[in-house]
Formats: sequence, C-alpha cells, structure tokens
Amino acid sequence: MSNTPAYRVAPGADISDDATIGDGSSVWHLAQVREGARLGTDCVIGRGAYIGSGVQLGNGCKVQNYALVYEPAKLADGVFVGPAAVFTNDHFPRAVNPDLTPKSASDWAPVGVTCETGASIGARAVCVAPVTIGAWAMVAAGATVVKDVPPHALVAGVPAKRLGWVGRSGRSSSPPPTAPTPGCAPSPVSGTSPTTPPADCCSPPHHWPTHRARPPSPIPMDRMDLPHEQRTHDDPPAKPIIGQEERDAVDRVLASGMVAQGPEVAAFEQEFSAALAGGREVVAVNSGTSGQHLGMLALGLKPGDEVIVPSFTFAATANTVAVSGGVPVFVDVDPETFTVDPAAVEAAITERTVGIQPVHLYGHPAPMDQLLAIAKKHGLWVFEDAAQAHGATWQGAQVGTFGDGAMYSLYPTKNMTSGEGGMVSCATAETARQVRLLRNQGMEKQYANEVAGFNNRMTDIHAAIGRVQLGKLPAWTATRQENAAFFDANLQGVVTPVVREGASHVYHQYTVRIEGATASERDAFATALREEHQVGCGVYYPTPVHRLETFRTEVDLPVTEMLAREVLSLPVHPSITELDRERIVAAVNTVAKAGA
Repeated sequence: MSNTPAYRVAPGADISDDATIGDGSSVWHLAQVREGARLGTDCVIGRGAYIGSGVQLGNGCKVQNYALVYEPAKLADGVFVGPAAVFTNDHFPRAVNPDLTPKSASDWAPVGVTCETGASIGARAVCVAPVTIGAWAMVAAGATVVKDVPPHALVAGVPAKRLGWVGRSGRSSSPPPTAPTPGCAPSPVSGTSPTTPPADCCSPPHHWPTHRARPPSPIPMDRMDLPHEQRTHDDPPAKPIIGQEERDAVDRVLASGMVAQGPEVAAFEQEFSAALAGGREVVAVNSGTSGQHLGMLALGLKPGDEVIVPSFTFAATANTVAVSGGVPVFVDVDPETFTVDPAAVEAAITERTVGIQPVHLYGHPAPMDQLLAIAKKHGLWVFEDAAQAHGATWQGAQVGTFGDGAMYSLYPTKNMTSGEGGMVSCATAETARQVRLLRNQGMEKQYANEVAGFNNRMTDIHAAIGRVQLGKLPAWTATRQENAAFFDANLQGVVTPVVREGASHVYHQYTVRIEGATASERDAFATALREEHQVGCGVYYPTPVHRLETFRTEVDLPVTEMLAREVLSLPVHPSITELDRERIVAAVNTVAKAGA
C-alpha cells in the first residue's frame, strides 16, 4: 500500500505535523499551515499564504497568494480569499499592554472571522474580527469589513457598505435568491442549523433581515438644521421631508399674490385644530418659541412670576419664561419617560408660582392627569410644550388639549413642518384673542392697536406647506412607531425608551440611554456610530438648561444630570428604510458589545 498523501505540498511550504489536509488539496511554495489547522478536500493554499493555528477550512476553499488567515477563523465550503487579503484576530490590536510591557499570547483572547458557504473576499480586503461574511456574499478588493455582511450582499469601500445583491455566480441579483442551499452551515449566532433556511444562504446574524419586501432605496441627504459633524453621515437623527406636493402648494400661493397672513393661514388653523387640537381654537405664529412666548403672556405672566419647567429640555422652554419677565423654576424629570416628575413639581411650588410648563419630550406625553390635579389644587395655569409631540395622546386625549394653552413647533425637523412656524392651542376664546392680538402688533383691526404686540405672524407660504404636511402626518407617525418597535425588539446593550400605560408615543426622537456612562463615554459611543458605521445620531440635550450660562442655577437635579450624560438619539424618521433599520441595529449592538 502506498504512503503517498492524497494532497500536494510544494517543497518550500511549511506544514505543521498536526495540521490536517484533505484529499485533493494543494499547498504552494512558502505557504504556512500552522498546528491544529484543518483543510477540507480540494482546497488550494497559494504561495506565501498563512493559515493560522486551529483555522478551519471547508471543502473547495481557495486562499490566494500571501493572504493571511489568522486563528480562529472558520471558512465554510467554497470560500474564496483573494491575494493579500487579511483576516484579523485581535479586536483591540496593541504591541504592548497598558503598562507598556510587551503583549504576549496570554494577554489577549483571539477572535475570528467567519465566512459562510460560497463567500468571496477580494484582493487586499481586510476583515476585522469578529465579523461574519454571509453565504455567497462578495467583498470587493481593498474593502475593509467592520460589521457583519448579510448573505448575497455585495460590499465595497472603507468601511465597507452594501452596494447591491449577488447570486451564486456573482451576477447582480435583487432581491436575494430564494432557493435554499443544501447542507447550509450553522448560524453564526445560534450555532445550530436553521429549521427554515432563508434566501439561499445560512441563517444570518440576528441583525440582518432574512428577506426584504422591496429593494432598498437611497436616503435623501438634506442636512439643513443638523450640526456640522452630522452632515457627512447617513441616517441623521432628524430630517425634513419635503416633496412635490409642498412645492406645488408654495407655487399656488406665489401665483395668488397673497403671501402674508391670509386665507392659507386661516385654513391651516382650522385643519390643525380638527386634526391635532381636539377642536380647540388655534393660532398660527412664525415659530414654536413665539407660540410659547405669546401663549404665556396671554395667560397673564408678569415680571417676577415663577413658572415651573423641567431642566431636561431645549432652552426655549425656559427662555420664553425669562423673556416674558418670569422666573423659570427648574425641576427634575422621570428617568424612564424623560418628562417632568409631578412630585418634583409640587415640591417646587411657592407663593410666587403662577404656572407649570410640562414638556412632552421626544414625543412621549407628560403625566397630564397628575399635573392638572396639582395645578387645580394650587390655582395654577398649565401651558403645554408640545413642540415634539404632534398627535401624541395621554389616556386617549391628544396632547395640547389638557392645559390652558399649548404650543406645537413646526420647525423643519419636527414630525411635521411648515418650513418654520408654530401653533398655539387655546382653552378659551379670550386666550386665543390675546394671542392673535400679540402676534399682530396688538391689532385685530388695522391700525386699531389694543396692546403692545409683536410681528409674529405666519405667512401663507408656510401655511400652505403645513397643510400638505398635516395630511401626511398620520402615515409618518405610524412609520415612526413601526421603526421604534423594531428597535425596541432588536437593540442590545442600551436602555430603550419606555412608553407608559395610557400613552401614545410619536417618537420625534428615539432616545436610548448608555446606562452608567460618563458624558465622554457616551460621546465616544456616538463617534463610533458616526465614523465607524456611518449612522448619524444626536445628543438632545448634553447640558441641562439650569447649567447654561443664561441661567446657572444651583439646584440638585440628579436624574436630569444623569440623562444629560447618558442619552443618545437614533434615526427614527420615516425616511429610513428596512435595510437602514437593520444597519442601525447592527451598528448600535456592535458598539455596545465592544464597550461592554
């Protein structure tokens, strides 16, 4: 019987004695196959290639010249690794330990790259462990892969992004093929073969979809209203959506010649009242801040009066009290809903307190039943800041219909916009009349000035845009809620938003907490999302209002301080696609895991 091995090894190759080489395989000059490595049948290891200790190759794999496959990589059947490609194995590569002593094998635990059946890695591509390259996926030459690649995806770039879908032959395919692959390799997540193999591939990691109902579409990249550092990244946390209908509405107004406050504004007020304000009289103004300012003046706010406000909010909430001559009194918030804490409100009431201004922050309603009970007990008015909560409800009633007045913002990045503008909801006809006087130089009739007022009118151009957006709002809200539900179910390593029983959240922002993080750690998390994964995100709000130089109040608000360190808002707006949602989840989970 012959002792000749059933595989070919070139004279210059370095093969460990305990490596396993399958029948029909070839190992070329200067290649190295280290101890414990296992090659299946009919594999080809090119000149100068390196197969690390314990690396496992399935049948029919090709590792081309000078490719480096470090332990503990796992390659399923039919994987192609191009020339000089690199599979890393150290998630935090350093030559030395933090104390500058040389790093040795005992100072790190290797992590590997997994390639599923039929995957192809281009020349000089780098796969940064731990990542999984899905079945029949293709990684372009020179790409750097830093996150899992779904089956049949074509990715390219630094870092790699998906450009399309490919079939087994490598030709373009959209959506991915549907015929299951016999003998599919185990799922990299569960470690077991799926009972129903999806889309001609092995079961993908949980953060990639197994199917798509429609091909992915590009996201419009309008960056108005975003901080500079966010304008170069995909998926901004908030963005305006302006379509042809809005443009047509503006053209209609321009053609009419009536561009100042006119019939469009009147129609918008009536439609907004019916849709979002429970039939209350509403007054259109030129911004949400104007709406707050005029609303509280209409309720009788005078110099020296105290108004209780949360500190965890945008500065306009307190600014409008201050510019009206009042004194904002800052209180703490609920750590789960981010809305004002009723117990803190009651504890802050003094003989100078005249009102409460709760904020329906991020689109979650404040606990209005408790706040109204406190206000009634102490004879206070309530003015709701509903800037971010169009259509949100509390115990079946719409926000903006509980208090003596309310403001809705129509800024470009709100859930709906008029380009710029705001609405004031009024509980009484007299309050509405006062707001109308104040917005228009104190006049109801031309030149019949009754009070000293302002020029805070909305134009017909803005109202026309708002009317179109109002009709789109229900569908957009449903999409925001669907996106939020997906994040709730799939995000890991962060604290997802809480929705109280009886509340309907409209998700102006989807805000998570990096629990226990310092501000710098949260900021590093955000930087990793933007720079490593191209996921835009925002911090609303990094400095509590009571800490701003304009107020600088010494008050102990521990929950507010904690939230300012921990919160991070992710894209939830209706423009993100199913693929975007999956990418956002994958990015957050990866960054959270790396920081665990």
